[in-house]
Amino acid sequence: MRWAMLRVILAILLALPCAIADAAPSASAPEAPQASPAGPEIRYRDDIAYVSGGIGRDEVARMQAMAGRFNVRLRLVAARGGDALSDVAVSVVDARGRLRLRLVTAGPLLYLRLPPGVYRIHAEYRGAMRTVAITARRRSADVVIRLPVDANAGEWLLCKQGCPQSEHRAVPAARAGQ
Repeated sequence: MRWAMLRVILAILLALPCAIADAAPSASAPEAPQASPAGPEIRYRDDIAYVSGGIGRDEVARMQAMAGRFNVRLRLVAARGGDALSDVAVSVVDARGRLRLRLVTAGPLLYLRLPPGVYRIHAEYRGAMRTVAITARRRSADVVIRLPVDANAGEWLLCKQGCPQSEHRAVPAARAGQ
Protein backbone atom coordinates (compact mmCIF):
# COMPACT_ATOMS: atom_id res chain seq x y z
CA MET A 1 0.00 0.00 0.00
CA ARG A 2 2.78 2.39 0.87
CA TRP A 3 4.58 1.68 -2.39
CA ALA A 4 1.44 2.32 -4.41
CA MET A 5 0.87 5.64 -2.64
CA LEU A 6 4.52 6.63 -3.09
CA ARG A 7 4.29 5.90 -6.82
CA VAL A 8 1.19 8.10 -7.15
CA ILE A 9 2.83 10.94 -5.23
CA LEU A 10 6.02 10.58 -7.27
CA ALA A 11 4.04 10.64 -10.54
CA ILE A 12 2.23 13.81 -9.43
CA LEU A 13 5.47 15.51 -8.41
CA LEU A 14 7.11 14.64 -11.72
CA ALA A 15 4.13 15.87 -13.75
CA LEU A 16 3.69 19.10 -11.76
CA PRO A 17 6.59 21.10 -13.33
CA CYS A 18 5.34 20.27 -16.83
CA ALA A 19 1.80 21.39 -15.97
CA ILE A 20 3.10 24.64 -14.46
CA ALA A 21 5.32 25.33 -17.48
CA ASP A 22 2.39 24.82 -19.87
CA ALA A 23 0.13 27.13 -17.86
CA ALA A 24 2.67 29.93 -17.28
CA PRO A 25 3.48 32.45 -20.01
CA SER A 26 6.83 31.81 -21.62
CA ALA A 27 9.55 34.23 -20.55
CA SER A 28 11.80 33.22 -23.42
CA ALA A 29 9.27 33.89 -26.17
CA PRO A 30 7.27 37.05 -25.46
CA GLU A 31 4.24 37.68 -27.59
CA ALA A 32 4.73 40.15 -30.40
CA PRO A 33 2.78 43.36 -29.89
CA GLN A 34 -0.42 43.35 -31.88
CA ALA A 35 -0.83 46.08 -34.44
CA SER A 36 -3.70 48.38 -33.71
CA PRO A 37 -6.41 48.10 -36.36
CA ALA A 38 -7.22 51.76 -35.71
CA GLY A 39 -3.80 52.83 -36.99
CA PRO A 40 -0.65 54.34 -35.57
CA GLU A 41 -0.88 55.39 -31.94
CA ILE A 42 -1.00 59.05 -30.95
CA ARG A 43 1.67 59.78 -28.34
CA TYR A 44 2.10 62.72 -25.98
CA ARG A 45 5.12 64.57 -24.67
CA ASP A 46 4.20 67.40 -22.31
CA ASP A 47 1.80 69.57 -24.34
CA ILE A 48 2.75 68.07 -27.73
CA ALA A 49 0.76 65.30 -29.39
CA TYR A 50 2.37 63.41 -32.26
CA VAL A 51 1.99 60.33 -34.41
CA SER A 52 4.43 58.75 -36.84
CA GLY A 53 3.97 56.08 -39.49
CA GLY A 54 2.83 55.81 -43.07
CA ILE A 55 4.41 52.55 -44.21
CA GLY A 56 2.06 50.80 -46.62
CA ARG A 57 -1.16 51.99 -48.22
CA ASP A 58 -3.40 51.05 -45.29
CA GLU A 59 -1.26 52.91 -42.77
CA VAL A 60 -1.01 55.97 -45.04
CA ALA A 61 -4.81 55.99 -45.30
CA ARG A 62 -5.17 55.75 -41.50
CA MET A 63 -2.64 58.55 -41.02
CA GLN A 64 -4.46 60.75 -43.54
CA ALA A 65 -7.76 60.06 -41.75
CA MET A 66 -6.34 61.51 -38.51
CA ALA A 67 -4.42 64.38 -40.17
CA GLY A 68 -7.02 66.99 -39.24
CA ARG A 69 -6.13 66.64 -35.54
CA PHE A 70 -2.61 68.02 -36.11
CA ASN A 71 -1.39 71.50 -37.02
CA VAL A 72 2.04 70.48 -38.43
CA ARG A 73 2.26 67.56 -40.85
CA LEU A 74 5.68 66.49 -42.02
CA ARG A 75 6.62 64.18 -44.87
CA LEU A 76 10.23 62.99 -44.90
CA VAL A 77 11.69 62.09 -48.29
CA ALA A 78 15.00 61.73 -50.09
CA ALA A 79 15.89 64.91 -51.98
CA ARG A 80 16.82 62.96 -55.08
CA GLY A 81 14.00 60.73 -56.26
CA GLY A 82 11.56 61.55 -53.46
CA ASP A 83 11.74 58.11 -51.83
CA ALA A 84 9.94 57.95 -48.49
CA LEU A 85 12.24 57.76 -45.45
CA SER A 86 11.69 56.03 -42.12
CA ASP A 87 13.84 55.91 -38.98
CA VAL A 88 14.64 59.61 -39.27
CA ALA A 89 15.85 61.30 -36.06
CA VAL A 90 13.70 64.40 -35.54
CA SER A 91 14.11 67.16 -32.95
CA VAL A 92 11.69 70.02 -32.33
CA VAL A 93 13.16 73.15 -30.72
CA ASP A 94 11.05 76.16 -29.70
CA ALA A 95 11.89 79.86 -30.20
CA ARG A 96 13.65 79.97 -26.81
CA GLY A 97 15.99 77.18 -27.86
CA ARG A 98 14.37 74.53 -25.64
CA LEU A 99 14.24 70.99 -26.96
CA ARG A 100 10.54 70.16 -26.94
CA LEU A 101 10.53 66.76 -28.63
CA ARG A 102 13.05 64.21 -29.87
CA LEU A 103 12.05 60.98 -31.62
CA VAL A 104 12.88 58.53 -34.38
CA THR A 105 10.11 58.24 -36.95
CA ALA A 106 8.24 55.00 -37.63
CA GLY A 107 7.57 55.95 -41.23
CA PRO A 108 7.76 58.87 -43.66
CA LEU A 109 4.87 60.76 -42.04
CA LEU A 110 5.12 62.68 -38.77
CA TYR A 111 2.12 64.66 -37.56
CA LEU A 112 2.51 67.10 -34.66
CA ARG A 113 0.07 69.15 -32.62
CA LEU A 114 2.27 71.99 -31.38
CA PRO A 115 1.28 74.98 -29.27
CA PRO A 116 1.22 78.16 -31.39
CA GLY A 117 4.70 79.54 -31.91
CA VAL A 118 7.89 79.40 -33.94
CA TYR A 119 9.90 76.17 -34.04
CA ARG A 120 12.97 74.70 -35.70
CA ILE A 121 12.61 71.11 -36.83
CA HIS A 122 15.87 69.26 -37.28
CA ALA A 123 15.82 65.99 -39.25
CA GLU A 124 18.77 63.62 -39.61
CA TYR A 125 19.03 60.41 -41.62
CA ARG A 126 22.27 58.49 -42.26
CA GLY A 127 24.35 61.62 -41.78
CA ALA A 128 22.15 63.80 -44.00
CA MET A 129 20.63 66.74 -42.11
CA ARG A 130 18.06 69.43 -42.71
CA THR A 131 16.65 72.09 -40.42
CA VAL A 132 13.44 73.93 -41.26
CA ALA A 133 11.77 76.80 -39.45
CA ILE A 134 8.01 76.61 -39.06
CA THR A 135 5.30 78.64 -37.40
CA ALA A 136 2.64 76.52 -35.73
CA ARG A 137 -0.81 78.04 -35.88
CA ARG A 138 -4.35 76.76 -35.55
CA ARG A 139 -4.47 76.04 -39.28
CA SER A 140 -2.53 73.03 -40.46
CA ALA A 141 0.78 73.36 -42.27
CA ASP A 142 2.05 70.61 -44.56
CA VAL A 143 5.84 70.50 -44.78
CA VAL A 144 8.00 68.24 -46.92
CA ILE A 145 11.54 67.80 -45.60
CA ARG A 146 13.88 66.66 -48.36
CA LEU A 147 17.04 65.06 -47.02
CA PRO A 148 20.13 64.83 -49.28
CA VAL A 149 20.50 61.07 -48.92
CA ASP A 150 23.04 59.14 -51.01
CA ALA A 151 20.99 56.34 -52.53
CA ASN A 152 24.06 54.10 -52.66
CA ALA A 153 25.17 54.69 -49.07
CA GLY A 154 25.44 51.48 -47.12
CA GLU A 155 25.26 49.28 -50.22
CA TRP A 156 28.91 49.45 -51.25
CA LEU A 157 30.01 46.92 -48.65
CA LEU A 158 28.05 44.26 -50.51
CA CYS A 159 29.86 44.91 -53.80
CA LYS A 160 32.89 43.03 -55.06
CA GLN A 161 33.57 44.77 -58.37
CA GLY A 162 32.06 47.68 -60.21
CA CYS A 163 30.73 49.31 -57.06
CA PRO A 164 29.65 52.93 -57.20
CA GLN A 165 32.11 53.56 -54.37
CA SER A 166 34.70 50.94 -55.37
CA GLU A 167 37.55 52.98 -53.90
CA HIS A 168 36.07 52.18 -50.46
CA ARG A 169 36.18 48.40 -50.84
CA ALA A 170 36.50 46.47 -47.62
CA VAL A 171 39.91 44.98 -46.85
CA PRO A 172 39.82 41.15 -46.95
CA ALA A 173 39.97 39.60 -43.48
CA ALA A 174 43.30 37.88 -44.25
CA ARG A 175 45.02 41.23 -44.88
CA ALA A 176 43.18 43.23 -42.21
CA GLY A 177 45.42 41.94 -39.41
CA GLN A 178 48.70 42.74 -41.21
